[in-house]
Amino acid sequence: MANEEQLALLKKGVADWNQWRTDNPEITPDLDGVVFTQVSLRGVNLSGASLVNANFIGSGLEDANLEEANLTQANLSGVDFNGARLSRATLTAANLLGAYLGNVALVEVDLDRASLNRVDLTRANLTQASLKQASAIGTDLTRADLSGANLEEADFSRTEMGRANLSQARLIKANLNNARLLSAKLVAADLSGANLSNTRLNRADLSKSCLSGANLESSTLLGANLSGADLSNANLSDANLSGANLSDARMEGTILDAATLSNATMPDGLLSR
Repeated sequence: MANEEQLALLKKGVADWNQWRTDNPEITPDLDGVVFTQVSLRGVNLSGASLVNANFIGSGLEDANLEEANLTQANLSGVDFNGARLSRATLTAANLLGAYLGNVALVEVDLDRASLNRVDLTRANLTQASLKQASAIGTDLTRADLSGANLEEADFSRTEMGRANLSQARLIKANLNNARLLSAKLVAADLSGANLSNTRLNRADLSKSCLSGANLESSTLLGANLSGADLSNANLSDANLSGANLSDARMEGTILDAATLSNATMPDGLLSR
């Protein structure tokens, strides 16, 4: 449970709270289980605070400092985080349904098993973040930076990821069914065993990526760069690879039944059709 004195101080207002934080930098705020629904906490300093099971439904946390805060299992649905800082925060199993996190700094954040369905993460910085087994169905990650992020077994079905940077990201067994990754950067990303069926990857850069055992059935890869990629045992049946670059790709056991390969550049020994 939250420290009652600290909770009372926060309820007095952001200005008093922030001054107290400035005067007492050695104190780690204990606000576990607090309920602040549909209130404005713009600019509040909650860095390093313990906010386990906190409830901020529909509240405004614009310009808030939540760096290194512990928000495990917190309910943050509908929260506006515009201008907030959440780098290295822990949001394990948190609920962020419909939250706004566009342009927000989320470097090295822990979002394992978090609910990010229909969240706005456009241009967000998620470098080196962990989203293992997170649910991000219908989420907007346009131009987001997920380079080096751990996205193993996460659900990104129907997600918009146009021009996102996923270079060196771990997407092992991730679900990207019906996602849109137009012109996305996936250089050296690990997509082994991932579900990319019906996914749009037009002009995406998948060079040196690992797609071993991935399902790309009926996916669209017009003009995609797959040079040096590992496509061994991948399923590309009914996929459209027109104009794709597959030079130096590994394709042992790759399924290409009914795939469209017109004008594609194929590895030595394989002819386009």
